[in-house]
Amino acid sequence: MITTETAFVLGAGASVPFGFPTGAELRRHLCGNLRKDSPLFTLLRQCGQSEDLILNFRETFELSGIYSIDSFIAFRPAYQEIGELAIAAALIPLESATSLRAPSDNWYQMLWNEMLTNVATPQDLLLNRISFVTFNYDRSLEQYLLSAISHTFDLDLDEAFHLLSQIPIQHVYGSLGNYGPDTSYRYGSQGGTQLTESILAARSSIKTVPAVRGPKDEQSANWLAKAQRVFVMGFGFDPTNCTRIDLPGACSQAPRADNPRHVFGSAFNLTSAETSRYERNSCAPGQGGLAWTKGDCLNLLRERRDHLK
Repeated sequence: MITTETAFVLGAGASVPFGFPTGAELRRHLCGNLRKDSPLFTLLRQCGQSEDLILNFRETFELSGIYSIDSFIAFRPAYQEIGELAIAAALIPLESATSLRAPSDNWYQMLWNEMLTNVATPQDLLLNRISFVTFNYDRSLEQYLLSAISHTFDLDLDEAFHLLSQIPIQHVYGSLGNYGPDTSYRYGSQGGTQLTESILAARSSIKTVPAVRGPKDEQSANWLAKAQRVFVMGFGFDPTNCTRIDLPGACSQAPRADNPRHVFGSAFNLTSAETSRYERNSCAPGQGGLAWTKGDCLNLLRERRDHLK
């Protein structure tokens, strides 16, 4: 059980083990597959987008050289609708319950088992003092926890969701749609008209344009401000995103001098120069900073397991 106030900040890399792309991989997928007669192209046509618009969007995004689709839309808001539909069309088919089982050794599984330590009843689960701030659109975290709660405690989905809904999870920029009993806990899509409907519904939940996103996510910032442990996992340290959740504040001294705050970051495929730059983006001068762990999210939790208490 995690009884120390702990927040997890999740970037695209945190969802990679479960079949989702990084921002760069999503860019390559969109630019490579938005061509006539491709399944992705057909999906956008079924969502009401014209051939000319799809092709213009793909070419403009590709030639822009911008790393991420979100940043591209910020510069070219005229492409907001088709860009958000493209994000949903690319990601919803990747939401697979099977992908959450493999690899069997993953960071969701490790964290779940830490949460279960000394837990005797389903209600004990809520004694874990954790929160999740995710920049990802996918609902893999919710799906994993719902399934784990249901099968661990022999609860039906509605009973499991009652517990899940009390675990703080904030999608900073929205998600691929509402997840809960009113959508029959739909995760991914079976294809056909259901997939098209899911894409159209998801578009209203995705927030890409800065004017829509707003200057600060107060809920996320408050969770980080209260936390004594912050795990920053698979995160790209974009300065705007750091400010959005007040990560610099999380890197400052903790509210309690007798129990200093620790901020841990995963450094997968990052050079020392890159980690130094990211730390400058996320921490103001004179603040405590991040403690880096080489490797992926699972390795971060393994290396810092003593702080998951």
